[in-house]
Amino acid sequence: MGETGTSSPAFAEVDGTGARILDAAMATLLRFGVKRTTMESIAREAGVSHMTVYRRWRRKDDLLLAVWMREGQRLFDELDERVAEIDSAEDKLVEGFVTIYWFFHTHPLLGLLLDTEAETILPAVTTGATLGITWAQAYLAEHIRMHQVSDGARALDPQETAEVAVRICQSLILTPRLNDPLDSEDAARRYARRILVPLLLG
Repeated sequence: MGETGTSSPAFAEVDGTGARILDAAMATLLRFGVKRTTMESIAREAGVSHMTVYRRWRRKDDLLLAVWMREGQRLFDELDERVAEIDSAEDKLVEGFVTIYWFFHTHPLLGLLLDTEAETILPAVTTGATLGITWAQAYLAEHIRMHQVSDGARALDPQETAEVAVRICQSLILTPRLNDPLDSEDAARRYARRILVPLLLG
């Protein structure tokens, strides 16, 4: 998948029809996987012509990226809501990690593709994940900046701290722990408090 900037159709605001196409894409991917999903099958699921789909997303890769970016936005909305009433940087880090980890750990499409199409999804979430990591890093770094002064947090480098947090989360999602697996939110919360807080907040 090539480099995609914010002007890409995958990042564009969508109208009602576009949202219906994205819903249909998710449903079709869950039913057939990536390799067997086509623009035409998504159009049928959405109840629109295939040209309606192509006018919004010229390539299947563009549409798939749009699906994942919408999922990312859904995650960030959930994350904002979950940490909104938390005051301390430590508790925000813990609950933020739990929210992100559990979102992907239990995500039906990611789980399906890792089980059935690892050769398709692994390049996208490892060597091809630069865009997603950069997006998540920027989001988290901004939250770190916001709370450094108000919470008296230590003089951390927001970008570097955010990158470490994102990459640890990515590793745990893709390579589950054999000993003491993070198979519940409480387990993820204990891990974050025991490992991430000392590592990232000092």
